[in-house]
Order: sequence, then structure tokens, then C-alpha cells
Amino acid sequence: MTGQFVESGGITIHYLDHSGGEPALVLLPGLSATAPIFEDLIAAGL
Repeated sequence: MTGQFVESGGITIHYLDHSGGEPALVLLPGLSATAPIFEDLIAAGL
């Protein structure tokens, strides 16, 4: 897993890349959640 930052439209976004293969799946945590909420799903291979 690698963490990266990208800036677009004056907003900086942090994302995690788990390099699981194709096709890519984008998971967006809501409100007070953070990326680790998806760790169990990623570990299970979705």
C-alpha cells in the first residue's frame, strides 16, 4: 500500500493505492469515516 497526494481545483486529496489489479475500484469514506474502514474489504479481495 502506498499513500499519495494529488491536487485538483485547489483541493489536495490523499489516496491509498493497494495495487490489487484491474479494474480499479474507488472507495470513498463518508463524513467522519477514514480509509482504514475499508481494510477488511481489501484484505478479503472484495
